[in-house]
Amino acid sequence: MPSRHKFDELVQRDEGEVRLAEAALFFAVDHCRGLKIAPWLNRLDELGRRVEAQQAGTGPEQIDALRTVLVYEEHFAGDTEDYYDSRNSLLNKVLERRVGIPISLSVVWLDICHQLSWPFVGVGLPGHFIIKRMGSDEEMFVDPFNNGRALSRADCQRIVNGIHGQIVPLADSLFQASTKKEILVRMLNNLRAICIGRQAWYEVTLILARMLAVVPGTVELDRELTIATANLSKLN
Repeated sequence: MPSRHKFDELVQRDEGEVRLAEAALFFAVDHCRGLKIAPWLNRLDELGRRVEAQQAGTGPEQIDALRTVLVYEEHFAGDTEDYYDSRNSLLNKVLERRVGIPISLSVVWLDICHQLSWPFVGVGLPGHFIIKRMGSDEEMFVDPFNNGRALSRADCQRIVNGIHGQIVPLADSLFQASTKKEILVRMLNNLRAICIGRQAWYEVTLILARMLAVVPGTVELDRELTIATANLSKLN
């Protein structure tokens, strides 16, 4: 009997026991032959040490420290040239190339914040992912896709309106923290859409299997997996 996928094992743990970046790397294994996880976790640890060396205390200082290392020194940036490149959804490729989409770049920032016990969380706005610092009277939103720019709620509203081409009211609930499992499903869903567009049915079946490990018993995903498997069989 084949061993259980390491991603599937990891996401069964309690939220506090899951390292988000590690889980993202585990699903990238399906799409990057021979991928080793440890070197990329070590890379994140090294970035964390450099951010820690900035000796930031307050919220604005922590944001500046993250921006200094990740943006100014390492040049992590949003991929504005080929947003739908599948590599932007694979964390090892994001770390290697230093470009990504909002959610994958946010995972890099959040991993470092978690290392340092800084109170940052992910926020899944409609069509755009950002991070937020908790535990402060003043909300501090940050956009890793746009060079770590500080955002107000009004800025967030403008970004979302621009993406959708119309006013999309942002209720308070949309600014709440995303769970790690919600972030992983959103990352996988982005990759799934790209692979469906390419009719890469084998990759689609792998992605759906990982999504079902996070949210088992989801009828829509089960149905999609059946369809993707049938489409794959037609190619063989």
